[in-house]
Amino acid sequence: MEPMDIAKQFTAYYYSTFDADRKALAPLYKTVHQILTVDAQPSTPGSLIVLVTGNLLIDDNTMPLQFSQAFQLVQDGGSFYM
Repeated sequence: MEPMDIAKQFTAYYYSTFDADRKALAPLYKTVHQILTVDAQPSTPGSLIVLVTGNLLIDDNTMPLQFSQAFQLVQDGGSFYM
């Protein structure tokens, strides 16, 4: 299977499950995050793009996986929201 096919299938599954029943995604998140880097860049007025990288320990596994995650935070008054 091609990487783009896998990405499309995962994305369709993840977002349809997230929209229908977020609790059903809990098995994907039995993890411990070790944050290594955080970077923030201004985006559109009043928003930030945040990029996080680090290690991910799943269940009792002692060999970490690397991860990266991006967030767009939008300002509303004195707070920021995803």
